[in-house]
Amino acid sequence: MNTAAGPDFADLFAALPVAVLVNYSESGASTVRASRERPKAPILNLTPNLQTARRLSVAWGIHSVVNDRLRQVDEVCSTALEIAQAQGMAERGDTLLITAGVPFGQPGSTNSLRIETLI
Repeated sequence: MNTAAGPDFADLFAALPVAVLVNYSESGASTVRASRERPKAPILNLTPNLQTARRLSVAWGIHSVVNDRLRQVDEVCSTALEIAQAQGMAERGDTLLITAGVPFGQPGSTNSLRIETLI
């Protein structure tokens, strides 16, 4: 994602054994930008918006899950790990890249990247 708001995922995928890229997005815009780069890992989009999930269902490499509205980055990370495992996208020991925007609910605010390992 060669924008001011996002990292170059190709560099991250080259440096880390990423199993899943997880994005918490209400609008889905940052998830679509990530999809355009065709990352090697699947993209799991978490959204509280059913219309966003439906719209993203036709985008390349994106699996979208509707979940409760989240309010904190730690909540996003724990939810991402749980859903990725429940959906069969990750297992113990896998590395996940998790992106979100703070403050939540503001389109175009993706500014957080966490690297988590599923334990």
